[in-house]
Parts: sequence; C-alpha cells; structure tokens
Amino acid sequence: MIPNTEFSTTQLDSEINSVSTIQVKVPKKVTEKHGQPGGNLHIHSGEKHSARQWCCAVCNAILRAKHSLSNHLRIHTGEKPFRCSVCGATFIKKSALTSHLRRHAGEEPFSCIDCGKSFVCKNMLAYHRRTHTREKTFRCTVCNAAFVHHCSLTQHIMKHTGETFKCKICDADFC
Repeated sequence: MIPNTEFSTTQLDSEINSVSTIQVKVPKKVTEKHGQPGGNLHIHSGEKHSARQWCCAVCNAILRAKHSLSNHLRIHTGEKPFRCSVCGATFIKKSALTSHLRRHAGEEPFSCIDCGKSFVCKNMLAYHRRTHTREKTFRCTVCNAAFVHHCSLTQHIMKHTGETFKCKICDADFC
C-alpha cells in the first residue's frame, strides 16, 4: 500500500539512484552488432541479465532498469507526459500511448497463432495465449493452488485474507 503522502518529482528523481547491486559485465564480443558496440542486444543484456536493481523509495518495488524506475515513479507522482492527439487521453509510458493510438487506427498487428484473434500489443497477446496453453504460472503461497492469470490469483488470495470488494451502489461483497 502506498503511504498517503505526496512526493514531488524532484524528490522522486533523487531516489532513482538509490539501490544498485553488482553489475554483470557482458563481453564486448557478445554485444557487437555489425561491428558496432551496443545495439539492442546490449540493452537487452543490461536489462534482462544484469544483477543491477533499482528500488522505489515510495513502495519498495524492485525494478531491473533505471528507465523502468523512472516510469514506475510516475505512478506515485501522477505524471502522465504522453498525450493522445486524437482524444486527449494521457499515459505514463510512451508504449501505452502507442497501443492506444493503434486502437484509434483500428490496427491490431499481433495475432494469435491458435485462433487468429488480434491485439494492439504483444503483452495482450501473451496474456491471451495462456487461455490456449492453460499454463498456470501464478501460484498461491498459502495453499499452492495455481492459476493461468495473475488476476485470478489475486482474487483467490482474497479468500485467504478475507478481503472483499464492496459494490458502491448496494454494498454487496465480492472476492
């Protein structure tokens, strides 16, 4: 739970460099692309295979990349710097704006190989694909029950904790 405190962007920016651990060195040979050091492989290696971590000073979330922490901090500040030129909706991340603009354009470039259903972003396709594979990657630490989607696990955990969602109209409880 996020404390009921306001944080300025400057305060949060100063926290971006707060936690780092050992940086894994990727050999230059591995990161070279057509004779150029770096490229997408270098970015991928640094983000996905690095022991370096960044910690949010507000909620203690651990992130693998500095730019991920910068994006995450916007949740706490409420900053949404990316604005849709069509409807004015605002977003924390540029990728969310890109997906949103695809909806306006009617573009769905990511298609399911099993059923042909199309999506505006890869994450939505990956989420959908689990309905076909039935891969249960989310596990309850209390009773070991497994679930296909994270939201199903979250609902299940509420049964253990006794938490419920209350209807704002009729006060009915749901878990």
